[in-house]
Amino acid sequence: MDDCKALNSFDGRKCSFETWLSLYAEKAALNHIRQSLYPTSRLSTIFAAMGVDVAGKEEAIDRQGDILEPTHKFVLRLLYDESLSFEEAANVLGVAPQVVRSLEGEAWGRIRMACRPAICELAQ
Repeated sequence: MDDCKALNSFDGRKCSFETWLSLYAEKAALNHIRQSLYPTSRLSTIFAAMGVDVAGKEEAIDRQGDILEPTHKFVLRLLYDESLSFEEAANVLGVAPQVVRSLEGEAWGRIRMACRPAICELAQ
């Protein structure tokens, strides 16, 4: 978010400047964390954390990663690689637990729809 535009969004009738600044800082920090972690979410790492034998197939699996948005991969990473609960993952993302559940469902739906040979072989 452009900092100057954000400052223009402050409305003193809705809250104090301290409250607005605190909320803005929290949102900016969460966005920074999300953006720095999204690129490190690899599909092969997520599958390995789920107990799937990915030895020697990591590259092929990671090429299939384009079926998922970075947000979907990050949610799967939080839930399976880092073993966080829906509530804990929601706290990391700064969203409600239901949003995390929805993102997980969307991710698995995309994986099922685009099930390519490399991923299908692993699932069997």
